[in-house]
Amino acid sequence: MNDDDETESKPVGQLGLVILILIGYFWYLHHFFVGASVIQDKLGLFLFVASTILMSTPALEIVDCVRNQSASGMSLAMLYGGLLCAATWLLYGLLLKDFYIYAPNIVGVVTHLGKVAMLFVYPSEPLKRD
Repeated sequence: MNDDDETESKPVGQLGLVILILIGYFWYLHHFFVGASVIQDKLGLFLFVASTILMSTPALEIVDCVRNQSASGMSLAMLYGGLLCAATWLLYGLLLKDFYIYAPNIVGVVTHLGKVAMLFVYPSEPLKRD
């Protein structure tokens, strides 16, 4: 097995682990908590934390852009798609007045706007240092 196979299978393994953790947590909630509202609240909190972490991971690209002084590694399609997705879910959460939906998407919108700012601050090619 070569290195390419390992790097391609790693995300699949991580996704499988996350799914198993979620199923296990749901099973725990279902068997040890009686009320549906309690289960919904605890599951909502768990997914709120997971969504907030996922929405903040693009901030690592901002750090990379500042370090390299280049925005050449950013995909415009992914950037604008992510911004549109986070903004849509933010609006939906605000309309429902559901904290578990809108709060992680505030982080997502701010992070994606920071990435858009990096496109204007840094050129596509890194600056050459003499």
